[in-house]
Amino acid sequence: DSSVEAPPHKVRHRGVHNSVSRSSAFENMADLFAVSETIAAKEQAVGFGSLTPAEQTFHAVWWFEAELNNGGFDQFFFNSAGDLTSNTIEALELIGASACAAIVRRACAIFPSSVPSQDRDTRQGELETITDANEDAFEKLDAEFYAYPEDIAGLLTAYWDSNGG
Repeated sequence: DSSVEAPPHKVRHRGVHNSVSRSSAFENMADLFAVSETIAAKEQAVGFGSLTPAEQTFHAVWWFEAELNNGGFDQFFFNSAGDLTSNTIEALELIGASACAAIVRRACAIFPSSVPSQDRDTRQGELETITDANEDAFEKLDAEFYAYPEDIAGLLTAYWDSNGG
């Protein structure tokens, strides 16, 4: 029967693990990418503070995960996504990713005041001091995140379907 769906596969896309058919996992990621592009364009035009609460949540989680998957906590804190660290922790909690939020809190605790500066230049200086003292400061936390204790894409999709889309 040609209508029988292919067996489920473990799909890892940007770190996301789903036990779903390959086509539905990629459709879900395509939907998430489309939402992220729309929100990013709006954020560029009007600023993060002008986004709706649902858009802020989506934006913070999306860019957190993108930065982590591209270069770990060092990259997240170095780039502009790190400006939203507090928002990111709240957003992860809001979508149900409390284990990931706890990992971010532990990464924040490495900073001198246990909170990275919201100012990018200041935060980059703090980050340089941290990594000069211990270049692997975030390695263990990166590994914990890469183990994906929660399905961030699935949680973000469910959150967006209920609150934003």
